[in-house]
Amino acid sequence: MTFATELAAARAAQAAWVRLPLNERLTPVRVLRDLLVRRADDLIAAAHADIGRTPTEVLGTELLPSASALKFIEQEAVRVLAPRRVPGRLRPTWLMGSRDVVHRRPWGVVGVIGTWNYPIFLNVGPIAQALVAGNAVLWKPSENAPRTADVTHDLFRAAGFPADLLQKLPATREAGPQLAEANVDYVVFTGSDGVGRKLAARLGERLVPSTLELSGCDAMFVLADANVEMAARAAWFGLTLN
Repeated sequence: MTFATELAAARAAQAAWVRLPLNERLTPVRVLRDLLVRRADDLIAAAHADIGRTPTEVLGTELLPSASALKFIEQEAVRVLAPRRVPGRLRPTWLMGSRDVVHRRPWGVVGVIGTWNYPIFLNVGPIAQALVAGNAVLWKPSENAPRTADVTHDLFRAAGFPADLLQKLPATREAGPQLAEANVDYVVFTGSDGVGRKLAARLGERLVPSTLELSGCDAMFVLADANVEMAARAAWFGLTLN
C-alpha cells in the first residue's frame, strides 16, 4: 500500500484528535496565526527562493490572506460544524413525523496535494480546515516550493498540531500520483485542469470523494467609462503575478 506507514500513524493520531473538544482543536489555529506574523521573514525568504515572489507580494497575496483564513476558522468553526436541525418544511411527505439532524463528521485521513503559485495561502487554508474538522492530513507539497513547504510545516508543528496528525510527504512530482493511490478518505487538489481530470477519473473509479480547485482564465470586463491604461496594467499584473 502506498504510504502505508504514514497512513497508519495518521489514523492513530486522528482517532485521538477527533475526541478532543472543538475549542481545543482550535487552539493551535490561534497560535499558528500568531506564528505567521512572528515568522513572516522566514516565509517571505522561502517563497522568494522557491518562486521569486517579492516580499511585498508574499505579504499581500500569501500572509494576509492566510491570517484572514485562519481567523475565519477561529470565528466560524463552531457554527459551521455544529449539528443542524432539518426544518419540517424540507422533509418529504413520506417522512412526516420524523425528526432529522445533520451532523458534521470528519472523513478520517485527507490527502492534500498542494500548489506552487500560492505555496502558503493555498496550503495553509485547506490543511487547517481539515484539521479543525477532526481529520488527519497527508500533505504533498509542490515540487516547485519545497523551502516554503518546510517552513510552513514547521509552523504547524510549532503551533501544537501533533506530528503524526499532519505529515509532510516528499515534495516530488511522483508523490502526487502516489498519494492519489493511497488509502486516504478524501483528496484536496489544487492545480491544472489537465491533471485534475485524470485525478478525478482515478478517484471516481475508487469512489474517493475530492475537492478539485483547477486552473483557468478569469474573465475581465472593461466598461466603456473605464481608465483603459489602469485596466491594462491591472490585467498585466494579474497575468504575470504567478
